[in-house]
Amino acid sequence: MTLKQLLDSLKGLEKEYSDDKKTLFKAMLTALSDYLSEAFCVYQDEIALIMKDRDNFSSFVLPINFLNKGNSFPVSKATVTKDVFEKGRPVMSNNASKVYRLSFYEMAKATAKKPVPIQKFISVPLKHENSVFAVLWISRRGSNLQEAGKDFTETDISNTEHLMSIIEPFLYRAKPECFV
Repeated sequence: MTLKQLLDSLKGLEKEYSDDKKTLFKAMLTALSDYLSEAFCVYQDEIALIMKDRDNFSSFVLPINFLNKGNSFPVSKATVTKDVFEKGRPVMSNNASKVYRLSFYEMAKATAKKPVPIQKFISVPLKHENSVFAVLWISRRGSNLQEAGKDFTETDISNTEHLMSIIEPFLYRAKPECFV
């Protein structure tokens, strides 16, 4: 899928589901996850989107099977996501085993099988009017660094930030009222 195809899809979804925000949001998340999975050659469960609610909790909305499943945690908890929410800057690691405060994400189960450790990741803020409303995670999992695949690069971060700047307005308009 190309970026143009993704944008056309998001525009079509806005028209098709203009009266059903819940379905619109889920359909947009699915389209974004499909695009990112293909673009980064990662599995669907290696993509996460975390949004902050009005009670200062963060909730996983991707992987899609996490949506509305109570996978939430306090934003005040010391995590990489908290840092991205507060500082509004991306984070990258190609040796995630050395990243303090990452274990929460590894415990979150996207499937019934035991999660494979996150070895590498980029974490990028999504903003509306200079305020972070979500954090995107793209990770590479494996039993070791080599099994996880190629390293992320600064270009990956730049490209993802650019992509998200285009996608952010769609997700912001479609997000449920419970999220800030």
